[in-house]
Amino acid sequence: MVIKMLYKRIKELRKEKGITQVNVSTNIGVEESYYGKYERGVHDIPLSVLIRIADFYNVSVDYITERTNKREINK
Repeated sequence: MVIKMLYKRIKELRKEKGITQVNVSTNIGVEESYYGKYERGVHDIPLSVLIRIADFYNVSVDYITERTNKREINK
């Protein structure tokens, strides 16, 4: 269940910003086809990519994985 929510949350974050998968994939340094597969849950997201996605959206990895609903990053 957590895994499905992870994919849902990254798609929601992208749609909130009103940007395309191409824009996200370019900014996080992955091929567009892979990013699309991440959003659909076809491929697991490597931790290094998950961290880049969290940094791109300025949210915590815990927020993306729904361990919390707080978007803030604890530093």
